[in-house]
Amino acid sequence: MNPLISSGVTLFDAGEYWHAHEAWEDAWRADDAPDRDYHKGLIQLAAACWHLRRGNYKPQAFLLTRARHHLTVHNDERWPFDRDALLELIEELADHRAGETLPLLGRCLKTS
Repeated sequence: MNPLISSGVTLFDAGEYWHAHEAWEDAWRADDAPDRDYHKGLIQLAAACWHLRRGNYKPQAFLLTRARHHLTVHNDERWPFDRDALLELIEELADHRAGETLPLLGRCLKTS
């Protein structure tokens, strides 16, 4: 797995959404593959959680919609996340409110 993606997962699961966003933005900039926008989905997922923590629900909803698109439109063979698990996580995040414990992204990693 790309070390920047791995680092971002660790930061995300530690609740460091802004830093996860930054790690994934670096990965996006360094990737020149046609499906590099997958990184945008991770970036938007982290930004949505950052907004959620602050009770900013309108940007949270918008960013989750964009993240869903970028994380599911590409062939997922190259990416370390299970598509169905990501969709489930996004749906859970859409129902969360500020102050609630957020689900962990690491649970969405493919097992094989």
